[in-house]
Amino acid sequence: MEMLLGIISVVVVFGSIVTIFYLSYLGRGRRLETILRLVEKTGDINPELAKVLDKIEGSRSDFRKGLIWMAIGLPLTAGLAFDDGLEAAVFGLIPLLIGVAHLVVMRFGYNKQGLKES
Repeated sequence: MEMLLGIISVVVVFGSIVTIFYLSYLGRGRRLETILRLVEKTGDINPELAKVLDKIEGSRSDFRKGLIWMAIGLPLTAGLAFDDGLEAAVFGLIPLLIGVAHLVVMRFGYNKQGLKES
């Protein structure tokens, strides 16, 4: 059983890393395609449109950061809970809750004046 848990842990860790890089690659490709289509149609990109594209990238960045933190925190919490008990598992909740916070910010948006109305 311990051997199987070790193998699964290694596969999940490396699979998560590969998935993160792959999703990042797909996001950059879509953004580049959007910019190329706009340049083909209009000939240039105005600054207002560049701001909109950057805002979209910012929310994706929060989503990605949230998933990364949660991918670190969840197995860390589970591993500490199984190994050392619930007292040690509390330390794994720190990255897990940071990930949740990133997802909340991504969902509701945040600007310098406060929460964005959605």
